[in-house]
Amino acid sequence: MSSTEGSAGRFGPAEQQQDPAPGVRELLLRLRAAAGSARTADGAAQLLEAVAREMVAELGRYDRETLATWREAARRQGEAGDPATAAHLLGQVVADLVQALGPGDPETLGARVDLAAMTGALGDPAGAAGQLAQLVPQLQQALGEEHPLLGQARAQLGRQVQQLGRLPGAPTGIGWVEAVAVVHRLMVWDFEADREALDCVAELERRTGLKGLADRIYTAPDHLTTEQVTALALGQPRSA
Repeated sequence: MSSTEGSAGRFGPAEQQQDPAPGVRELLLRLRAAAGSARTADGAAQLLEAVAREMVAELGRYDRETLATWREAARRQGEAGDPATAAHLLGQVVADLVQALGPGDPETLGARVDLAAMTGALGDPAGAAGQLAQLVPQLQQALGEEHPLLGQARAQLGRQVQQLGRLPGAPTGIGWVEAVAVVHRLMVWDFEADREALDCVAELERRTGLKGLADRIYTAPDHLTTEQVTALALGQPRSA
C-alpha cells in the first residue's frame, strides 16, 4: 500500500464535500500549477500529491480537479523513474474517473492513455499496445479525428509497436489501428533522431511486407487524414 492509500480507499472517503471556502479552489489550483516550476520530477510529484490530498479534503475525492491532480502526480512519478508506482496510481485514478465523469470524458480517456504509456515503461509493450489499440477507436468516436489526445494515443501506440519489433520472436503482420498509428508517428515526426525514424519505417515494412513506404507516406497530399494516407501507402485496411 502506497502513501496515497488509506483504509477508506485510494484517495480517502467518498462522501460528498460541501462547497469550500471562497478562494480555496483557486488557491489549490495555483499550488498545482506551481508544481510545474519544481526543479525535479520527483519534487513535482511530491508537491502534486500534497495538493491532491488537500483537494480531497476541500473539494472531494471525485471532484474533476482533484482527479486531474492525482493524474498529474502519477505522470510525474513516471517521469521521476518510478513507472510501477505511477501505473498503480493511474489504475486507481482511471477507476474513479469512470465513476465520477464517465468512460467517455476526455480526462478519463487521457488517464487511460497515460496508463498504457506506463505499462510500456514497465517493459510490457504488448500490453501497452493492446490497451492503446482498443482505446484509439474509442477516442475517435468520442472526441473526433482532430482532437490532440487521439494524436497522442496514436504516437504512443506507434512507439509500442516499434518496441515490440525489437523483441525476440517479434510478431509479423499488423492490425489496421496499429498501422495507422505508425504512419501517424511518421507524419508528425515523433522522433528524436533520423535513425529512429528509419527504424520505424523498416519495422512497418517488415510487418506489412511492403517496400518504399517512406516515399508513399511523405508524398501523400497534405489534405489527407492519417487513415487516408495509410490506405494510400498500404492499401485497404487489413487485420493482423
